[in-house]
Amino acid sequence: MTLSGGEALLQDGAVELLRLLKQEGIQTAVDTCGMVFTEQLQAALPYTDILLYDLKIMNDADHMRWTGRGNAMILRNLGVAALWAKGNGRLWIRTPIIPGATDSDENIRAIGDRINAIGGAERWELCTFNNLCTDKYQRLDIDWAFKNTPLVSRQRMEELLAIARSTRACEDIRSSGALLEN
Repeated sequence: MTLSGGEALLQDGAVELLRLLKQEGIQTAVDTCGMVFTEQLQAALPYTDILLYDLKIMNDADHMRWTGRGNAMILRNLGVAALWAKGNGRLWIRTPIIPGATDSDENIRAIGDRINAIGGAERWELCTFNNLCTDKYQRLDIDWAFKNTPLVSRQRMEELLAIARSTRACEDIRSSGALLEN
């Protein structure tokens, strides 16, 4: 069972739910952006089989621009997650590839270098941007910043994968999601 949606670890009862699931022998995964107090993450890890950790942007100013928050807490918690993964956990890092926001060569290289430096990651997945939620924003009358953002092209994803693999961040580096054909 995967706990996700918003930030699952900020929800009351998340750790207790994980504990009960593990007690029943149910495999657990937690989807996190890492923007939680370290104590919350540490409390959940003993009951987590796979940690799906979003790592979007390495440059703190860019992270602030696109998410409204700096990334110091996220990077600190990534270190905690990596130490856990070196013990008995499974750490899968995911980077959303959003044209114009997260898809620069420099960002992918910096993320790969960080993953390589901390170790412990089993997988790094470059997840393509999709605009399937556009109608939801329209119904809510919210001006979505990415409404005119194109899908990632197959060629660009191949370039980003080559950069990611050149960092030797981990053994399993892959992409997922719909691509715009060249």
